[in-house]
Amino acid sequence: MYRAGIVKKTDPFLVLLDGDNTAKSFKRLESYAPKADDRVIAIKEGTSYIILGSVV
Repeated sequence: MYRAGIVKKTDPFLVLLDGDNTAKSFKRLESYAPKADDRVIAIKEGTSYIILGSVV
């Protein structure tokens, strides 16, 4: 399952996923260098999500 969201902070790394009310910390791919306000895509991993990168 995939979800989209917005990077709210980079340090600490916090993402607000669409439909959620609170930004949360998620793991991300090492190749992704996040910037505030990036639109990102996440994939479900167990009970959490991994941020794959930004959507352009």
